[in-house]
Amino acid sequence: MVFYPGINNAMTNQPTYVAFLGHRCLARGPIGAIARAAHAAQSETAPLLVFNATTSAPLDLDLRGSADEAALRVEAPFGA
Repeated sequence: MVFYPGINNAMTNQPTYVAFLGHRCLARGPIGAIARAAHAAQSETAPLLVFNATTSAPLDLDLRGSADEAALRVEAPFGA
């Protein structure tokens, strides 16, 4: 396994996610940070896609309410 400071979350058991807004990488990191960035980008017209950075599995985010509410909803399964 290769460790990149600030990118891998292997020590915390929290997966890293990556969000794309169209062809642009919007954010990379823990799911709470991804939810906040995605919430801020909701007004953009480009499609928003979120993936698990390890497995490439797509993820749907519930972005209702404030950015903090959206982040709390997605962080809850990880005990954050």
